[in-house]
Amino acid sequence: SMRGSNNRLDEAGRARQNAREERFGGKMECAKGTALLLLLLLCACNADIYMHSMRGSNNRLDEAGRARQNANRMFDSQNNERGGYNVGSLYFYEGSIVNLEWTAQHSCGPHAKAGCQMILQYTCEDQTPGLRDGTTTTTIPENKEESAQIEYGQQETFRYFWQCRNRKRNEGLFTADQNLNRGPNPNSARHTRQNPNGQRYAFECPEERDYYPYWHPTPWKDIAIFTDETSRCEYYRAESENVKGRGYCSASMYNNQADCIEAGANWRTSIPYGSGPPDCLPAPWSRDNHLGNDYLDMTTEVGADGTVNGEVPSARNAYAMSYNWTVPSHASGKCALRIRYNISAAELPWDTDSTSNTKAGDPNPLVIATYKNGTGDVYLRNNPQVDFGVGFNLQLAINTAQIGRVFQDRSHVFEVYPRPADMEPGSKLYNLNVRGKRGNIVQVYPGVEYDFHPNRMEVHPQDYVHIHWTGSNTNPNNNDGQGKRGTDRSNMVEINRFGDNYPKWINNQTMFRDAATAMRMALLDSPQKGGETSELDDAGTYFDGGIHQFRRTTDSSTAVYHYMSTRNNNFSNRSQKGSITVLGLPRAAAAGAVAATVVGGAAVGAAAMIVLFRKRKIKVPSVLDKKAPRLAKFLRGETSLSIRRSSKRSSASLKKQSGFELSNNSLTPRATASATIVDSSATSTGLESGPLSRLGNWEEHATEDGKTYWWHRKTGDSRWDKPSLAELADGDGEGRV
Repeated sequence: SMRGSNNRLDEAGRARQNAREERFGGKMECAKGTALLLLLLLCACNADIYMHSMRGSNNRLDEAGRARQNANRMFDSQNNERGGYNVGSLYFYEGSIVNLEWTAQHSCGPHAKAGCQMILQYTCEDQTPGLRDGTTTTTIPENKEESAQIEYGQQETFRYFWQCRNRKRNEGLFTADQNLNRGPNPNSARHTRQNPNGQRYAFECPEERDYYPYWHPTPWKDIAIFTDETSRCEYYRAESENVKGRGYCSASMYNNQADCIEAGANWRTSIPYGSGPPDCLPAPWSRDNHLGNDYLDMTTEVGADGTVNGEVPSARNAYAMSYNWTVPSHASGKCALRIRYNISAAELPWDTDSTSNTKAGDPNPLVIATYKNGTGDVYLRNNPQVDFGVGFNLQLAINTAQIGRVFQDRSHVFEVYPRPADMEPGSKLYNLNVRGKRGNIVQVYPGVEYDFHPNRMEVHPQDYVHIHWTGSNTNPNNNDGQGKRGTDRSNMVEINRFGDNYPKWINNQTMFRDAATAMRMALLDSPQKGGETSELDDAGTYFDGGIHQFRRTTDSSTAVYHYMSTRNNNFSNRSQKGSITVLGLPRAAAAGAVAATVVGGAAVGAAAMIVLFRKRKIKVPSVLDKKAPRLAKFLRGETSLSIRRSSKRSSASLKKQSGFELSNNSLTPRATASATIVDSSATSTGLESGPLSRLGNWEEHATEDGKTYWWHRKTGDSRWDKPSLAELADGDGEGRV
């Protein structure tokens, strides 16, 4: 706004006809072979949801075109045919943290224009035997024997679909004016208001797809629920199949206990998955009609009403919707993940049921509006024409199959491996991947261009990062990019600053443990000999860079490493860069800090945690022992003190605002001070009571969970392992180790 022309006039095609006028002196990286674009048929615009990490398939396999070939291949997405990423296999370790990321078209969260819920779930081989991506875009046959062939993709079993196909639908559900008694197996659970003709999408059960929590057993375990009505969280968590079994009849056609028993069959209850209730969180805020970023980053805390610091969010932050998923220990083998996204019109209450249907003869049709001097009562029907006082009818764009609508995306199959036994207990393992696909921003839409993911990470010295990514060799050949047409490749090289576009000299790099490791991350595979390596054409689509620990520099309590991909970081067209910040303290020590410590009226908060240790003892007035005993112990050198580092006040300004002043190693009340000391003792957790032992300048301290670590009094370095005698002999522990 105002409408940009990009050299268009009134062309009816998707592409402009003439880019040569160069009115603005600009140059655009544009698609080759645009004749293909002009031949594509226009399709209806959908309120889509797309997964970017993990790679969402949107029913794609390995198509070389921009559009998927089969919208019925694995599941009903309701998304635009151009969405999704080609198949690419990854594996994740048990207990590792995967940042899941997605974009959704319609508004969500506080003050959104529609009701909104999002649900993350996963399934593995133990719930879904035969889970696989397949090798063909053809939908799996509706036949038990033929469906066993591995060429067909499968994320639900034939038995699961067979039970759904035979089971009577839930007639208590709201269906508006839709006719569900048509198509195959009429009046079965294959038929819903959104899928009235019973269309088959592989072995998915449409009724289960459209409703949550579902009332019969499913192969999907809950991860997290995002809702604009957090008052429902208690209900969602209690009704999750993770913690509550599901009823079913031994004769699959019956959907309730009364009919089942009356027919002489057995009503049974499945065993809950036992993985604990899912997270239930406020729905993330997003713009309407925009597959863009969420307001919040991954670390921001929101209130129960979805507000941030008491204010309604706006589109200022540059992070897509995301969730940090810890891969559970009971997940193993092949798995798949899905996200479902429901939007509902405000006129459709949450508890609307079949008593409000609007077909002829329904006793209590849902009245949407009443115009006394115009149309009168307006019921929920397709494309109604209404007179709301203007003197003639205007038609509304209403589709009763979509007035409450569910969208979906699913990952390709990934594998889960046991956590390596030699990793330090209590440490965290993060995954660092690559999202996106080959092409410019228009060609890949509604997907995204290449980027590392997450492209900004904060880790502790004891944490691990598993670096790995995948891609495809069958992207559209006319999509822009470097290297061989149609191929995805990425590598990782260190740069000095985020804004740099030239890598550091390999022997000067500090990000990886040695130059040989850095060489492998740059060339992708050490056995690679010869071939086209300048743009990595002869490397594979999948690369496992292994598990890394990143060290701090010797002259700072933290270290920041910046990196990029030499192939895809095409300045002014796309950026593929990332950074890793290594924090200076053991995780458990920093985690015990107070919410906010006030010293002399000066609040210290809103930024990273720091733990203070006194290097010298000072005399403390007795009044401080009563008002702030932990602060007094800290000043005497008897304990540490955890605070939040202020982003707005320097240490000097804090000293000026303190109620005390230091003179000749003695703390005395400042004569002009009117502020009070607020002790952190009552609110802090896990603060240490002093060193457990000393070796030279090394002190042994305990975290709140009993784990010990060593801290150097002079350098401020911290480490988990005990200093060796050889290290202590080198200057009695005086030097930096």
